[in-house]
Amino acid sequence: MTMKDFIECAVDLRCTVLTKDNQFLFVGRITHYDPETDMIRLVDYERRLIPRNSAPEGSTVKLFIKLTQNKGELILIEGKVVKSMSLFLMIQAVQAVIKEEARDNYRQNIMRPAALSKVNEEPREVPCTILNVSATGIALQSPGLFQIGDILELTRQRFRVRGPEHTVKCKVVRMRGLTEGGYFYGCQFVELTQEEENRLYQDMFALQAAEMYKQRNPKF
Repeated sequence: MTMKDFIECAVDLRCTVLTKDNQFLFVGRITHYDPETDMIRLVDYERRLIPRNSAPEGSTVKLFIKLTQNKGELILIEGKVVKSMSLFLMIQAVQAVIKEEARDNYRQNIMRPAALSKVNEEPREVPCTILNVSATGIALQSPGLFQIGDILELTRQRFRVRGPEHTVKCKVVRMRGLTEGGYFYGCQFVELTQEEENRLYQDMFALQAAEMYKQRNPKF
């Protein structure tokens, strides 16, 4: 498939719009694509006004699309904004890649130091390392000993540089001791608000987009 084929697959689908350095802008939809000029017309998915100066003319944006008709396939389109209006953007497509996503690929490696703020609703500061994260769960390493079913809480934690802060609760569903000391915990998010779930998906899209871009451009 060519770039034109990839983009044509993405017309009318929901997409996450990111800056060149993977900062979230808004959720959009491609309403038109001209294969002769590789020009894309993009609007806000809810038909709201596009935030002013969020994507100025000349800037580079990335469109991240999960194909609903082919579960597990992701498309990343990169282009330059040639016209920026409050109702739509006109984007000159530069490249588009598609990636088959196995289940493990949805879980993004993080390896960030952190600290638990609560255990089973009781305030406890316990150091940990966030190993990886997905939109539904998180893997942690910690010297603290917890049990299957325990509820752990992270407060104001970032999963990526300059990403949004997250305050989440998660339930321990797997655990094992580590030869180097401490314990591994596989946890499932619980009691997520819609707002927090949206922030998690924004982070996952941004992290996956960054990973796909690095694979496409190894020198970066």
